[in-house]
Amino acid sequence: MTSLAVCSQKGGVGKTTVALNLAYSLAMRGWRTLLVDVDPQGSVGYSLSERVASAPGIAQLLAGVADLDGILLSTRLDTFTLLPAGDDAPEMFASHAGPIESGEFFRELLDALATREFDLVLFDTPSGIHGSSKGLIGQVDYLLIPVQIEPLSARTLPRLLGTLSHLVESGRAISIAGILFTMGDASMPESGQLTAELASLLPAEAVFEHSVVRDPAFVQASARGVPLAMLHRPPPPAAMIFDWIAVELEQRLGLVEPSPHEQLVRLVD
Repeated sequence: MTSLAVCSQKGGVGKTTVALNLAYSLAMRGWRTLLVDVDPQGSVGYSLSERVASAPGIAQLLAGVADLDGILLSTRLDTFTLLPAGDDAPEMFASHAGPIESGEFFRELLDALATREFDLVLFDTPSGIHGSSKGLIGQVDYLLIPVQIEPLSARTLPRLLGTLSHLVESGRAISIAGILFTMGDASMPESGQLTAELASLLPAEAVFEHSVVRDPAFVQASARGVPLAMLHRPPPPAAMIFDWIAVELEQRLGLVEPSPHEQLVRLVD
């Protein structure tokens, strides 16, 4: 089992959108995927339906009134399971802040999940490197960091990297699966220039080849409570981005071996 947390120091970067749609794409590719919502606001649940938002979840596990098997929520896709934040999540997360931020709770949760048949456990976290986000760092195998394509990111990205470096120095084990640029506008040249500026601040291998661009389909999918690929048939073009990211992520997480460079084969000799 491989574990991955989607973390961001800044809010509003599309973190839940990335977590939900990427988890769905990976599940569609056959990986037994569990999406865990550890944002006290329950963003994943509210992105899907009121039933998911009010279902028992992490909060009830913290309170000791539910067991793990009782809060795993099946979906219509056999390979995709949800673990919601749970009812009264803000209060429960606040009252159990110690074991959450120390990582003790997540260490025990991951140990329990390792006995289930999941290939990948993906966590959606609150913004900021504190609370659930801080607790998961050092417990999960990898971090995926969405960075919004905006001028402010060019100033805050070094701070984020500095924060992670400080946590490494304090003994946290951190492996970054990659930096994913989000919310760019393909119609604006300035967006491409800013993407290049942000990429220049990072090692080339850290940045995902594809980025998540703005598209009205995201709002439509959220309004209907479905992953983007389920909005209609055929799926909107923007949904394909998550399939491409999933292919790249499979290799970054070691789920599959990197494809060797193959010799060119001509269609006609």
